Amino acid sequence: MEDNTNLILKGIELSSQGKYEEAIQCYDQALAINPDDKEGWNGKGDALDDIGKHEEAIICYDYVLRIHPDDSTWTMKGIVLNKINRHQEASICFDKALAMNPQNTIALNRKKSNHMLMGVDSAEINFNKAQELFRAKKYEEAIPYYEEAIKQWSLITDTQDLIASMNSILSSCYYGIKKYKKALTCVDIALSICPINVDYLRKKSMLLSKLEKPEEALETITEALKIDPDNPNLWNSKGCYLFDSSKYEEAIICYDKSLEKDPDKSMYLSNKGECLDKLSKYSESIS
Repeated sequence: MEDNTNLILKGIELSSQGKYEEAIQCYDQALAINPDDKEGWNGKGDALDDIGKHEEAIICYDYVLRIHPDDSTWTMKGIVLNKINRHQEASICFDKALAMNPQNTIALNRKKSNHMLMGVDSAEINFNKAQELFRAKKYEEAIPYYEEAIKQWSLITDTQDLIASMNSILSSCYYGIKKYKKALTCVDIALSICPINVDYLRKKSMLLSKLEKPEEALETITEALKIDPDNPNLWNSKGCYLFDSSKYEEAIICYDKSLEKDPDKSMYLSNKGECLDKLSKYSESIS
């Protein structure tokens, strides 16, 4: 019969060759000889982790931590817990590893990564709740959830586009409860990240119009048209701002631009008709 040490060495060799099931058999034989063998339990845990049996791997690490706790086992348990999205528990494991060995760079780096994962989880929970409330038109209730999600995403790198998008949605919430200044602040944040996004520019122009700043609204929609001159909705919006300023001839030019792109759109035809009516061109308006 092979002794305990040889069985464990054999298990390590088999694991290095990717023969994890055979390695586990070796570790089991070793543990049958010495049930408290730390290397046997850790080796078995590693092999189980490699074949995706994460819960069983954790049981192995837990046994080691009861009999021979050390920082490397706490670290491995934390890594496996992260794989099954138990980030809060993983964080505790990394803290325990670092308490035993502050120089454990793997635990330190994993703790930093885990902090980001926890932030992602929390941000997604808040975002999903916000979306649910937004779809139900409960805008005021949705706002704190969006704000918390934005705060959490802001702590994570490479999320700027997402933060811009969420600020744009947040502005819609404020718009829904008629807090136009707050809505404008949110859109400005989105534009500071994505300055050539025509949807954000169009939303900003609409808010400026609501805040009775027609010239600024017109400037903003004109800026959007420089970026996307073939967008009929932008031309229609510009026409509406000109109409509100009683610049009917200029508004008609904009509506015509919209109709060039989408000749059957009833809204564009109706808007042009109103301009013609204002200019006393009744027969053209009726047609």
